[in-house]
Amino acid sequence: MGGVMVTASHSPADHNGFKLVLQGQRLRRRALRALFAEEPSGLRPAGDLERADLRPAYLTHLALEGLAAPALRVGWDPGNGAAAALLSALLRRLPGEHHVINGEVDGRFPAHHPDPSRAVNLRQLRELVLERRLDLGFAFDGDGDRLGAVDGQGRILWGDDLLALLARDLLRRRPGATIVADVKASQRLFDQVRAWGGRAVMSRTGHGYVLETLQAEGAALGGEVSAHFFFQDRGYGYDDGLLAAVKVLAALGRSGESLATFLDSLPPTATSPTLRIFCPDADKADAMRALEDLLVSDGQEVKRLDGLRVAERDGWWLLRPSNTEPCLVLRCEAKTQAACTLLLARISAALSSLGLPQPEA
Repeated sequence: MGGVMVTASHSPADHNGFKLVLQGQRLRRRALRALFAEEPSGLRPAGDLERADLRPAYLTHLALEGLAAPALRVGWDPGNGAAAALLSALLRRLPGEHHVINGEVDGRFPAHHPDPSRAVNLRQLRELVLERRLDLGFAFDGDGDRLGAVDGQGRILWGDDLLALLARDLLRRRPGATIVADVKASQRLFDQVRAWGGRAVMSRTGHGYVLETLQAEGAALGGEVSAHFFFQDRGYGYDDGLLAAVKVLAALGRSGESLATFLDSLPPTATSPTLRIFCPDADKADAMRALEDLLVSDGQEVKRLDGLRVAERDGWWLLRPSNTEPCLVLRCEAKTQAACTLLLARISAALSSLGLPQPEA
């Protein structure tokens, strides 16, 4: 079984590409061999074509996952992306009151760029939640495999916050389960998973890397700060924004609390959003080496799982080259907002000394 999707995912409208799937990475490797003329000549495609409408079965699966969902007042912003195609049919099967904006599929994305990992793209959703006094709101990316959320106070829950909620719910049903999170995730997520009786595993950032780690570790759940969530527990192991939203609602139903209450229950910390530093692809390696040399000369301890993750007295920070954009990606966390601001200022100064621009959200 294999598949091909033509998609730009969260990238700008002038970007496009193919996602290829066939039992892991074998189709990707075969495609690369073919590009470099390593495939035997004269091969012709062969096989059968079968057309099937999978929407009814998929919606039934989502509805079953949502049986525990409470009757909340929820805002939804699919951002004119692919999730909009099925959202109305799903909401008819869920309890509660639902308010949808940007609900027509339009690949021009007239309302805003559909990337829920950036605060600017959640502005309309936050306004909807606050103006109509909703309990929470959900947003999706262009191809519907990522989920963003805001609570009833309009506060953004980043991917690791949502993963914490999903992990706690899972561990109450499956004590000792393994949870995978990427290297950009908050330290409090890894600490909380262990405190809740789970096994926390750190992965490199990137859809393929998290998925490979999930499978290698036999993990029940995985996720990224970028808001991909992978479900092996009552799921098919892939990332799915609509399924993630339904699972969040079900987790709230089983706990009996609001999304805001859950966020307030986590140990206090101050975490930056994902920040980007423009850097052409050809310059990324040199920039990362220069920063590592600077850190080592200052006696800093550096983890090199994916980019550079540096522990500080009051927190940590990570800088890594983006897999999909001409930029370096930065995230930092500290015990207080003041400490996080100071940490970010020190990092910005170090970047400036290397001739790199300032981070932007």
